[in-house]
Amino acid sequence: MRRPRLSGPTWRPGACLLQNTPESVGGRGAASGAALPGGRQARQQRPSSGRAVAMTAAGCPRVRIGGRLKPMVISLRPAVASDSDFAERVFFSTQRWIIERLFGWRGDEFEHLRFMEHYHPEITAIIMADGQPAGWLAVSWHADRAEIHSIYLLAAFQRLGIGSQLVRDVISEANRQNLSVCLSAAKINPARTLYERLGFCVVDESEFKVFMRYGYVALKDIDDPTLDELLKVAVLEALPHEVMPLVPGVSGWTPQCMANFRTFHESRRAGLERVNRELTYAIVHEGHVVGSARLARASEDVLETGLWLAQSARRRGIGTMTLRALIVEAARTGVSTLVAHTTRNNSGALGILRNCGAELSGGCSENDVLARLNLEQNA
Repeated sequence: MRRPRLSGPTWRPGACLLQNTPESVGGRGAASGAALPGGRQARQQRPSSGRAVAMTAAGCPRVRIGGRLKPMVISLRPAVASDSDFAERVFFSTQRWIIERLFGWRGDEFEHLRFMEHYHPEITAIIMADGQPAGWLAVSWHADRAEIHSIYLLAAFQRLGIGSQLVRDVISEANRQNLSVCLSAAKINPARTLYERLGFCVVDESEFKVFMRYGYVALKDIDDPTLDELLKVAVLEALPHEVMPLVPGVSGWTPQCMANFRTFHESRRAGLERVNRELTYAIVHEGHVVGSARLARASEDVLETGLWLAQSARRRGIGTMTLRALIVEAARTGVSTLVAHTTRNNSGALGILRNCGAELSGGCSENDVLARLNLEQNA
């Protein structure tokens, strides 16, 4: 079953995910449980008249109806006041076992009031599957980070790749804004494995939770000011053949070589579907450009990637974080495979590829190595 593909950003900051919020209960985990505390009935959900913030296209999850697989259309809409009962029902149906194991059940009314203290509809979107509410997502956007407070799906919509794709969309939007992404999860929460697979790293922990972050590294579109900074880094800390295709008769960072470097990146701004079928990014670490990365279309279902880092940025984990960010961007295009080429004596590149789960095999010559990443296994 293929993951959902969204036709555009999941939301715009300022659309349905507007305000900063106090600490949320979003890190408590996911599993199975009960309905609303006290057996209260959730109000029937009416279809929203609001505009969906994003929708999937071909390649989204499929459900079997009458022996045929039918695409499932996933969208988000802003939460409204009448969604609170639905949100509470989804929360306790997925979180109750964790609450009981960690804290004990402290009474229906107590748990209801605690939920209401931390539920913030102003930053919440209802996840819709074929027009029916399937779960909810809460994200706040800050000057230096995006924070995923909550993401919950009813059991019928779990294990379809929906949650993975929504998290990828937050990552992708944060990458565009040069932001990190933060979240927390209960230590006993199986979702922690998913977050680690998507590239989140544990940065702190408490008695019951781990606090995770993605985005020490961001991929940035190469506009003119960024290109100036990238060229400066390349001249100071790399050789021409390391950062762009070789030009016959040009040796060292001559004015002609620097002009060729600019032309190379400017010609890739059009993206994967234009004449060069290639897109380049600046790698930004803690606000500074430290290298560049690329995605190129090898075929309709395969992208090729590559990256280079300044000498001062190597052996610090930046390469691994960059490849993880490239995996997110590649997965968003809907391809199933990402490939990379390196050599047997490039221990740094081989380490990065192994860290991200690449399958390594021989290339065209004895010294070549072909790396393949199955994106569907990372859904």
